[in-house]
Amino acid sequence: MEYRIEDGILIYNVNDHIKATGFINDINSYQLNTLKRLKEKILREKLLDDLSNHDDITLLKFLRFKMFDLEKTFQMIAECIKWRTNENVEEMLNMRFEELPKIKTLYPHGYHKTDKSVK
Repeated sequence: MEYRIEDGILIYNVNDHIKATGFINDINSYQLNTLKRLKEKILREKLLDDLSNHDDITLLKFLRFKMFDLEKTFQMIAECIKWRTNENVEEMLNMRFEELPKIKTLYPHGYHKTDKSVK
């Protein structure tokens, strides 16, 4: 399968080989249809407001893990989002580590077991 981007949207050329792997460059029509239905279900069930942080490649990883079972994949994504919300993952990703310069002076970083020629 080949794909191209037109106006920021991925356009797929589907490979109808029954044993397609489900990766972005090797997807069959069943897998592509399941991906579309998953995206629709996520938005319909209001699991996410938009899919800007969950591209097709990420969703395909979830689908491959659950053998393209729509319900099991949806449940797994819901649990993942719930965990990320409960653990404040987004907040941690945007956190500023104010103490880093002071810590670097106390605990200098470097490579061990290397000489000047980095052997």
